[in-house]
Amino acid sequence: MTRNPDNIKDPRIQPWQTVVNNILFACFISSLILAAEKILVQLISISYHRKQFDSKIQESKRNVHLISMLYAASRKMFPEYCKEFEMEDYIINDSIMGITGKKKGHGRSGSASPMRLIQNVGQNVGRVGDKITAAFGHVAQEITGKQVFNSTSAHSIVILALEKRKSSEALARRLWMSFVLQGRDALYLDDLYDVFGPDHRAEAEECMAALDRDDNGDISLDEMILTVTEFGKARQSMSKSMHDVDQAINVLDNLLLAVVFILVVLVFVAFLNKGFGTTLAAGATALLSLSFVFAATAQEVLGSCIYLFVKHPYDVGDRVHINDNELMVEHISLLFTVFRNIQHHKTIQVPNIVLNTQWIENVTRSKAMREQITLTCDFGTSFGDIQLLKREMQAFVRAKDNARDFGPDVDIEVSGLGEMNKLELKVEIHHKSNWHNEVVRATRRSKFLCALVLAIKKIPIYGPGGGDAALGDISKPSYSVSISHEQAQHSKDEYAANKEAKRMIPTDQMDEALSADPAPLSPRPGAGTGAAAAAAAATSASGLTYRGSTASNSTSNVHSPHNPEAAFASALNSRPPMESTPSSANVTQEHLIRGPSTGHRRLSQNPNQNPSGRQGMSPNTPATEYQQYDYENSNNPFRAASPPAQMYGQPGPSSQSPTPTGTVHPATIIARGQGQGQQGQPPLGQGPPRV
Repeated sequence: MTRNPDNIKDPRIQPWQTVVNNILFACFISSLILAAEKILVQLISISYHRKQFDSKIQESKRNVHLISMLYAASRKMFPEYCKEFEMEDYIINDSIMGITGKKKGHGRSGSASPMRLIQNVGQNVGRVGDKITAAFGHVAQEITGKQVFNSTSAHSIVILALEKRKSSEALARRLWMSFVLQGRDALYLDDLYDVFGPDHRAEAEECMAALDRDDNGDISLDEMILTVTEFGKARQSMSKSMHDVDQAINVLDNLLLAVVFILVVLVFVAFLNKGFGTTLAAGATALLSLSFVFAATAQEVLGSCIYLFVKHPYDVGDRVHINDNELMVEHISLLFTVFRNIQHHKTIQVPNIVLNTQWIENVTRSKAMREQITLTCDFGTSFGDIQLLKREMQAFVRAKDNARDFGPDVDIEVSGLGEMNKLELKVEIHHKSNWHNEVVRATRRSKFLCALVLAIKKIPIYGPGGGDAALGDISKPSYSVSISHEQAQHSKDEYAANKEAKRMIPTDQMDEALSADPAPLSPRPGAGTGAAAAAAAATSASGLTYRGSTASNSTSNVHSPHNPEAAFASALNSRPPMESTPSSANVTQEHLIRGPSTGHRRLSQNPNQNPSGRQGMSPNTPATEYQQYDYENSNNPFRAASPPAQMYGQPGPSSQSPTPTGTVHPATIIARGQGQGQQGQPPLGQGPPRV
């Protein structure tokens, strides 16, 4: 405008022209920012749809194409609304006859109900309308080369039928009954070869692979219905998921538009305000103060965007397990997700920022799954019974009726022993599909558990307790017997003695045996040659003595097949010898004899003991009566070789006076050896140091 030749009087730029120029530049920059935001949103949408839905869309289209081929072949052999499939065709085409169904009336004339009039009038209306639409479709096909407005084509009918469960089941029944030969209960690949002809064998094999989910070579009617209905559910879930994701993208677009609006305001202020630096500083301060308010919101929005558009762990209709909760995805938004609990059908809304940190198990995206069942049985259950159980369950899953649901292998392992009173078995079964369909999963599990119960009763395998009758039952009555106190005490002491005699090393000699040198033990004085031979025969290379050896056992009996415990102990003691622990300098290992344990504290034999007769003990402590140990009937070589005269703390004449060569304090840990004890006594109230 300033260069206009007609306006040559004042060629200078006017102030309003500068303002307009700044406004135009600000609008241009704002347009670039808005265009960048729209391009970013479109890139996110295109990338997300291509990443998440491209393979699913292609698979769904291929399945619809295969079903359309099968329906076209079925319609070629059995025309629509024929006598064999009249009801199925009405349901597939969603007509009034298919909705209401055929019902037998009372047969009287003049009493037609309004619904019957509608059926009679509208029976052929739908087919006439389809033919008119098909005529327009043929004209459009001649012009465009594509099938449009052709409602009678197989592809259009299949897409319409897959939208509802009832029409999907009717379509599956028509297809299966059209191809299966009379007298058979399954559809085989040869049947599809006969239908498609020799020129379309590849299409027949592809249809068989798509419908035979369990890969067993045949398709039953139930499997056909389940597969076709799954195709329809997959299309519906994918459509709903795409709709929810589009809504989430629109929410993101609105948020970005708010940011763009703020940037546009700053751009106009920068171009129109001369003191932009001061304004920018004031605006930055205000934004900094507001950042503390909107920090959590901004973090949630950014985390939700990454979770939804980058990770995207599930889609609408998927079954997921989150923190031991079995959920079904109902709705996906930008900031939250709505789930439905499978067990009690409660609606649960969880923020995406919370789900971003959780472990999510997607069952729908999983392949064939496994399941482990734990059961407990009696501790005496043999390995043969477990193998019989495994054989019975393998025969069950390999049966013809069950091979469609389960894999051919069943694994059974012993996973625990409990508290030594039961066996814990873990039975692992292999499903041929995942657990997306809860009804199918529950049916299969119930079938397997019923077969498992029958197999357990057939073998039989009892629960913990051996399957014995309960105490007090007529087959296992309870009763009580009264005995004297002396008999009870004798039985108790005998049991304790037998329990101690069964030990490989006596309890009171455990420290000595673990710290002993690898030299064999020497028999005690007075034990005789028989005891020495028994001790030598029962002594291993490590210096340990087998607990069950006696003077009557010989070396040849150790490896005898009639003495398995001795053979096991000999093999156990054949390990490398342990290093001997050096003894203390204050106590020697010579001329000291280990006395047998009576299970009670021994009385002190120190002549310098206190007046109460007990060293290191309070005078108020009552004296303890001691019971003599039956060393003659003991099977322990440590005790069998000890004469009664050298037992410490044992009442009798030998314990009334100290030995002439000196006594050994009972607190002393005695080493092995022969001869007399060490001269000298320890100080009063203090025992010698430990070895």
